[in-house]
Amino acid sequence: MQSAPVVSPLAFLFHKAFLPCQTGHGESGTKFGLQRRAGETILLFRTDGDGKVKGGNIDTFAAHFGIGDDEPRADVLLFYAREQQGQGFICRLAFIEMKGRDISHAFKQLERMVIAVKDTLMPILGKPLFQAGNLRAIIVSRRSPPEDLKRMQKEFAMRRGFAPQVCKHNDERELRQQLLG
Repeated sequence: MQSAPVVSPLAFLFHKAFLPCQTGHGESGTKFGLQRRAGETILLFRTDGDGKVKGGNIDTFAAHFGIGDDEPRADVLLFYAREQQGQGFICRLAFIEMKGRDISHAFKQLERMVIAVKDTLMPILGKPLFQAGNLRAIIVSRRSPPEDLKRMQKEFAMRRGFAPQVCKHNDERELRQQLLG
């Protein structure tokens, strides 16, 4: 069986994982969306598709980003950029997990994604994008946050330099606040 051609992880993102013209995503009854505003660039990448490396097929997000078959990963990677008058660009890289339940599992999925994407893309894109102030981890959920949310956020922040935030399902205002705040 023939293996897929070897391409850079960045080329893979744009060739296979990119969701053109989309600024939102939905899964299992949970969704988010952003209306593109003037001057904004919003790029959405699907990251949790079939991650199994079967029959020599390495053409998966998991394979390109060093994630094992059974390792958790978030649903979507979102790149956001907007020019600020006279101050350059504001850029954000957001790891987004859609959760109907088990928000605590989302922390594992997000952390694995942060590690994989940062380790793989920082040598290509450089350190500035991967500074803690530019990274976001967002859990979109229909449920109320668990009682131990603050503890989980604090532990994640100690390891990664920023804490995941929980946003309400389909609440653009809250999502923008988490993304840009």
